[in-house]
Amino acid sequence: MAKAPNLLRKIQIDGKWRMLPVCKFASTRSSSGEQRYDLTRVMVAGMPAVAVSGTFYLEYREQGRRVRRAIGDHPAEVKAALATQASVLALRAKGVTVEDAPQLRPRSTVTPEGKTIRAVVDAFSRNPPAEYRHKSYLKYRNALECFAIWTDKNRKRYCVEIERDDIKAFVSAQVREQGLDVSTAKDKAVAVAKILRDQGAPIVMRKGDWPKVTKRNREIYKPAILKKLFAAADVDEFDLFQTFLLSGMREAEVSHLYWTDFDAKEGTLSVSKKLGFAPKNYEERTVPIFNELVKRLRARKVRQGGKERLIFPTSAHNKGRGAPGGQADGHLLRKLKGLAFRASLNCGRCEATLNKKPVSCATHPVCQEFGLHKFRHTYATNLLRDGVDLVSLQKLLGHKDLDSTREYLLALEAGDLRKKILTTGLAKRFV
Repeated sequence: MAKAPNLLRKIQIDGKWRMLPVCKFASTRSSSGEQRYDLTRVMVAGMPAVAVSGTFYLEYREQGRRVRRAIGDHPAEVKAALATQASVLALRAKGVTVEDAPQLRPRSTVTPEGKTIRAVVDAFSRNPPAEYRHKSYLKYRNALECFAIWTDKNRKRYCVEIERDDIKAFVSAQVREQGLDVSTAKDKAVAVAKILRDQGAPIVMRKGDWPKVTKRNREIYKPAILKKLFAAADVDEFDLFQTFLLSGMREAEVSHLYWTDFDAKEGTLSVSKKLGFAPKNYEERTVPIFNELVKRLRARKVRQGGKERLIFPTSAHNKGRGAPGGQADGHLLRKLKGLAFRASLNCGRCEATLNKKPVSCATHPVCQEFGLHKFRHTYATNLLRDGVDLVSLQKLLGHKDLDSTREYLLALEAGDLRKKILTTGLAKRFV
């Protein structure tokens, strides 16, 4: 019995054209017994990789010699040629004279290079993946825009032209030419590689390709800063930022808290899926909160008089049409920076752009020392100091893996180490 032909695809990797085997589906045979292939992927160094362009070839042996024949790039034609040639080889093995399946060239309307980088960027901007949060979408779009500018400068137009060396060069350019931190440049490149790989770019990063990034201690708010901050807060600001501080929740989790997420009797707040909001990692969780916060939220609910669905809605003039009360507030960071400015806590050294004009935090609420995630770091670090174990903290924070939670130990260990050093009396011996 004649052996069925193999399916190959010719694509460009690292500047060279290579003939690579097309991926086979795990369920290798169809109902008719034919081999089933995933026409969108090829095997590169033993791993499947996306390939959206390139000519398909049949490979088989006949009369002791290897034969390779082009069969085009359209999926329907490729499947038909594959099935036909398998039948042809089977009949020839029985002595029947049969012509080969037709040899086809790539369609003139389809560019061998596939999608352009600019087309990928524009498509992502118009139709971002549904699972992306708005901030994630903005982050990825910015990364793609930066990469598109870089590729224009380096005369690379198509996704299939982008290789691992281009990703490495992009990281270097972002650090050396744009002045970005290595960690930020790496994050941008990881996002770009992920999206372009799905669009046909033959990017296969190797061990050691990514730059080493210095692990930073998680910055936390000192008690003296928090005391001054809350002393300057009005009642709504106090409730809001105490919730951040005493629950460890993320910005989107706090802004989308419903009163149905608050259980005064059990003393808990829940992170739950709602219209327009899904928890990070798609995992809901319930967080026990301190009695002080329970009392504040109870009082807040009474003040609202049951008219609001959200615990921290936007102000009255921003209320959405047809919705009970205000909407989820997307300007919580702006509120925090405004409060820090009123409390005279700005460092006076930060520079930023406000209304398209360069400003300083000495005169405007733009100080980078204040961020909402810093409340979360403060919450986690202080719980560790008070003896909460890592696994419990992981559940409270909603981390997918324990490594993310373990990073909070860096700041904790530094503080404990200082206490041990101070007890040695080393300074007294040499001063």
